Amino acid sequence: MALEQDIRKHCVSLSVAVYYGAVKKRKEMHLTLHTYDIALTSYGSIKNELSGEESPVSVKNDKTQSIPVRITFFRVILAMKL
Repeated sequence: MALEQDIRKHCVSLSVAVYYGAVKKRKEMHLTLHTYDIALTSYGSIKNELSGEESPVSVKNDKTQSIPVRITFFRVILAMKL
């Protein structure tokens, strides 16, 4: 992924997580996502997770349980494609 590579090249002191892909992969990250300086994700991943369609945790009745919602981010940049 070009964006991840550019960040790692030019911002070597920042840690980068790619929160994208299969639900199983995102579920493995849900306990550590808050420890990264930058979390790269896509609009589609966030949309599907908030809708409860593809969430690593059960959010069907409580959207506040979604992983990206529970973490306070300084800034969010959603990539159209990762």
